[in-house]
Amino acid sequence: MTKRKMNLQLEQDLANRIIALEDELEGKLMTIEDFQSQLLEVKDQPRKHNASRIMVFADCVDLLKERAQTDPSLKPISRRASRLQGKADDLRWELAMSAEHIAKIESNKMSGRSMHSEDLLQEGYIGLLEAAKRFDPTKDIRFTTYARWWVRAQITRCIENTGRLIRIPGGAIEQTRNLQTVIEQYINDGKEFNLKEIANGLGMSVKRANMLLKQQSAISLDATDPEGNALMDTLPSDMNVAEDELEHQEALEIIHNKFSDYLDSREQYILIHHFGLDGNPKQTMREIGEHISLSKERVRQIEYKAIERLRHLFH
Repeated sequence: MTKRKMNLQLEQDLANRIIALEDELEGKLMTIEDFQSQLLEVKDQPRKHNASRIMVFADCVDLLKERAQTDPSLKPISRRASRLQGKADDLRWELAMSAEHIAKIESNKMSGRSMHSEDLLQEGYIGLLEAAKRFDPTKDIRFTTYARWWVRAQITRCIENTGRLIRIPGGAIEQTRNLQTVIEQYINDGKEFNLKEIANGLGMSVKRANMLLKQQSAISLDATDPEGNALMDTLPSDMNVAEDELEHQEALEIIHNKFSDYLDSREQYILIHHFGLDGNPKQTMREIGEHISLSKERVRQIEYKAIERLRHLFH
């Protein structure tokens, strides 16, 4: 998908198109009596709560599709609802990716020993999508400005939950990052630093500053030594990896290195997380869909088309 360079007017126009599709989809689903109570619970919510509305739409569309298999009279409305949902998903992704540079900047800024920027970039994309679901075009604010907060929040949450051997509160993560920034500035300038002065300048006690620095010294098994060897590789193991598994992994990595040449960022995200590339745990299509606000079926369709394109290119 070709990315457009957006200004405020284009962002607002795109958001209005998304809202129109969501409203039309809601109207179609409201004609099904069984869906009405569920839809009324999220109807007319403030735009900032629109994510829950989108999830209700996805559940209703999936259920409608199942019912249409046994009730032919539901097939026309099911097809129409699926098309509206697909168009809204695509436009939402287009709006989100118009601020892709924000995710790249923030992931690079917040990367460190705990998590690499590539992993955080995927979380940044989730943050952009969360922003796209909630962006209100009636507010006189740029989407890029609104999205930056969501990207930072998503990346910070990821670091909190998965980037550390010991989980610490989000506020402590921010304090640690500020502490490291000041210390690194002293080191880069070739100056000696006094931890007490730095701690006082940041409004914390020396004891807390020491505690924050110590928790940063925890070593991950994925950490590498100066020669590039992972600590995990130096530990004894009773398992011998089969050669065919190694070859399979190598093939995946070779293709993965070419993803950006042939796939858009959404297709890359789906394949990376479904097949567990980049060290990510494998996720089901439903789990991926929940993260990027797509139905399980829509994720399956996107993955199928991406794999077919790769198969054609690498066959």
